[in-house]
Parts: sequence; structure tokens; C-alpha cells
Amino acid sequence: IIDLIIIEKRSGKKEIENSVDKEVYNYWIEKKNEFFNKYNLPDDIKEFLEKGKFIKYEKMTEFSRSGDQVYNIDDKYILKISTKKERLIYEKNIYNKLDGYSYFPKTLFFSICKEYTYYLRTNIKGKPLCSNEYLKNPELVVNLLCEAINILHSIKINEKKNNQSDVFVHGDCCLPNILIDDNKVVGFIDMNDAGY
Repeated sequence: IIDLIIIEKRSGKKEIENSVDKEVYNYWIEKKNEFFNKYNLPDDIKEFLEKGKFIKYEKMTEFSRSGDQVYNIDDKYILKISTKKERLIYEKNIYNKLDGYSYFPKTLFFSICKEYTYYLRTNIKGKPLCSNEYLKNPELVVNLLCEAINILHSIKINEKKNNQSDVFVHGDCCLPNILIDDNKVVGFIDMNDAGY
């Protein structure tokens, strides 16, 4: 289920005033403000998103089992909003340790407030390996899954403790959490069970 809201981008006030669809524009501005206020977004996240003049947000629930509210913003950012702060703290810490690898998103903002924890990170453009276009080709799926596992096993984190393996483990390496673009593995998501 995807709830898509598109806000038309406008370059300036004069254009809006002269526009025939001023009412439509105002409607979408109102929807954007509702989005900001619904979860009482922290000011730093609101300011960051306002600077980027985001025009679209999409609630992502198709593959999510965590119960988090997950939003794709302009296909550039992912905003997770959760009542389970420990899980998001762990996920953020894992992504921060993987900062040197292009396969993982970068943390932009992380904020713990009274009711919710907010995690804004970059988005990796790609489709989940469980998308129909890939599932129609089982041989390709197997090859991409092997590529994904090889990538994960090549990751080195310099915090090895006593009796730990030197192999990085995703923790939930399944088709929805492997992102593909142009028939290549481009990223991994949902790292809250990752470790080494």
C-alpha cells in the first residue's frame, strides 16, 4: 500500500499568484504542513527538508514489518519514525560504522523526543530484489543474491572483540532488503539485526 502525495514545486511567489492552480498549490502546501505536524517533527529535520523544498513524500508500508512509520521523501531521503528508540539507535550506529561503503545510506539527522525517535538518512535508489520484474527471472535472483552475500562478506569493521568473527552479517538478508539497479546490487537496508 503506497500513499503518495505530490506537492508541485514553485519557483516564487509571483508565479503562484499568477497561477491558475493556486488553490491546488495551497492544498499541497497544507498537506506538507500536516505531514510536518503529524509526528511533531523536530525543527532540525523540518529545516533541512524545507531547504531542499521537498515536493513529494511517500509512505512506505509495502515490505515494512517493524511497525515504524517509513517515508520516502523525493526519492532522496528516508525518514523513519518509531516508538522503539533502541532499535533505531542500533540501526543508526550500524550505518555509521559502514559509512565508507557506498552500499549503505548515510545518516543525516537522528533525534530522540518524548514519544518518537526520528531517523533521517539518505535513500539508495534501487528496487528491492523481491520486485516482480526480478522474481520473473529466478536465475538472475540467485546471481544477485550471491553478489549481495559476497559484498556483505567483504566488509571489514575495525572493532573486532574477543571471539568475534571477522565476517559482517546483515541479520536479515532477504530479498526485500537488497536493492537492485541495472541488474546490479546497489544497496542494503533494514540493518537493525546486523552484526559481526
